[in-house]
Amino acid sequence: MSSPDRKVAREALATLLRGGVPAAQAVYSYQKAKFDGESPVIAVTSAGSERERFTMQGSMATFFFDINVFVLHADAESGWTEQDGEDTLDLLEKQIAAVIDQHTSTQVWSNLNYTDRSDIQPLQMPEGHNYLYEVVTVSLQMV
Repeated sequence: MSSPDRKVAREALATLLRGGVPAAQAVYSYQKAKFDGESPVIAVTSAGSERERFTMQGSMATFFFDINVFVLHADAESGWTEQDGEDTLDLLEKQIAAVIDQHTSTQVWSNLNYTDRSDIQPLQMPEGHNYLYEVVTVSLQMV
């Protein structure tokens, strides 16, 4: 029996978010260094593993992932306001919650859950754009 693969779970979660979060311009299954003004963006990144012996044949794995949400805070040139940024961040969180609620169990995992409350911070990207940044940490179990 092979060990559960975190990469498989991360990519499957990103695929579900790609289809279930229409407000996102892009969903990546890895952390991008620059967005070049792209917004809103989601990046699903690995946040750790916990492996327990399950049977004589293998182990049960709990994988943790950060769903990183990036929304342009404001852009005077395009007319995108601070309120647009905040409203979009809230919409993305709602759409992510719906995906999690609808896919607690799939062919890839069982028991997809939030691990804690999300966290929101302002963030300045290397190219100079200011973003609102929210991280939603989830866990899922694979056998």
